[in-house]
Amino acid sequence: MASEQFLGRFRARDVGAWALCALVVACGDAGQPAPAPAGTAVGNPAAASQRPPVRRLDKPEATSRRVREAVERAVAQVEAAATDARAHGELGMLYEANGLWAEALSCYGTAAALDPAEPMWLLHGAFAFVALGQPGEALQLLKDVAGLHPKCAPLQQQLGDLAYEAGDATTAESAYRAALAAAPDAVEPLVGLAQLALDAGRAQEAATLLEKALASDARYRAAHFLLGTSFRALGREADAERATKLGTGGSRRR
Repeated sequence: MASEQFLGRFRARDVGAWALCALVVACGDAGQPAPAPAGTAVGNPAAASQRPPVRRLDKPEATSRRVREAVERAVAQVEAAATDARAHGELGMLYEANGLWAEALSCYGTAAALDPAEPMWLLHGAFAFVALGQPGEALQLLKDVAGLHPKCAPLQQQLGDLAYEAGDATTAESAYRAALAAAPDAVEPLVGLAQLALDAGRAQEAATLLEKALASDARYRAAHFLLGTSFRALGREADAERATKLGTGGSRRR
């Protein structure tokens, strides 16, 4: 499974005060810590005594001097705290912020192996899989771990989006509802649920969800655009035209 491949980057043995330029997620309390997969450092004294590898640049000559120097400083900090999951994860974020996705994925795998209870590294691992052209791996990874982190709204939302794009409406709906339960004020899960309702021919339900989303964020163009589509399906042409204009250029990603 994708999660086994991902966490196995540490098992197979194959940054300090950094500004996190990439997306930083804030997840709610996921309840009891997730059990550590067999063989990882967490809960395994033998594995904890091992020093996981620190990922360096694959092709330093292909990167700018500024990036090389930043990575060298970060790597030195990680080497000083090689069993610290956050140190590896923050190095991954530095790679991610500079589009170095293979290196980032390796760092997130190590961070997730060292601290399976932290969903942020799993989520960013999924981002890396997508960026590397492997959305199926990202989807499988999040399917595997979603049950361990039901209150992490960003992880659930990303699972919903990936499942929707893969044509898995059942998983998408479940994930969007979990995201909404974890973050009741978020508009993205409402838009996701509205898209599913619209696809299923439930235009009124979609319109209701979208109007609720827009009451929270009137600038969300994707919601306006989908609301226009919903109104058109309901025969409300004037309302549809107005909403569609407000949603010009909108997409599921805003």
